[in-house]
Amino acid sequence: MTTAEAYVTAAFLVVLAVVLLWLVIYAFKMRRLESEVNELERAQPEQRERVGVPRVVPGPGAAADTSGESAAEGQPAESASQPAEPVR
Repeated sequence: MTTAEAYVTAAFLVVLAVVLLWLVIYAFKMRRLESEVNELERAQPEQRERVGVPRVVPGPGAAADTSGESAAEGQPAESASQPAEPVR
């Protein structure tokens, strides 16, 4: 192996080590962020109850219903000014 080949091999190994180190650091960061998001999701219902915000759970087909009427009952949907009952 010539001196030039040794330098190229060493440079390649250094770059490979840096990329692997970056991937490990990124994986730890993603794991930490995922645990923080899960913690916030668990704390959300407690926070809502603490400040008195009702929990609204959309019913089946709620995303598709934009007409303002309930398709099953033919009745107008609840007004946005009326607070929803909290789901327990």
